[in-house]
Amino acid sequence: MALSNLSGSILLNALKHYLMGNMHKTGKKYGRYVQVKGLSERGVRADLAVWPINITLPGNNFKQLKRELESQNDEVYNFFIKQGFDKSDLSIGSTNISDARGNIYQF
Repeated sequence: MALSNLSGSILLNALKHYLMGNMHKTGKKYGRYVQVKGLSERGVRADLAVWPINITLPGNNFKQLKRELESQNDEVYNFFIKQGFDKSDLSIGSTNISDARGNIYQF
């Protein structure tokens, strides 16, 4: 019985050392590679840019403010056209008007 326990112990010890050595060898083998899971970064060429441009004009006459706003919108639009942008690449967003005296809670 003692011989059986001794040979089982030697066999188990040898198997343990083999597995540990094999894990070390396998770990070294894959040590030259990078695996990425989840989030990663890569440089790409952009095909869309959004540049919000705000124009703020004070005044008391709505019609005059509208003309000034349209004039400044045209200036910004023409600036980008002169810089080489295509007309189909540009878009004009919505206009927001805020009455400073009408909003008493504005900071």
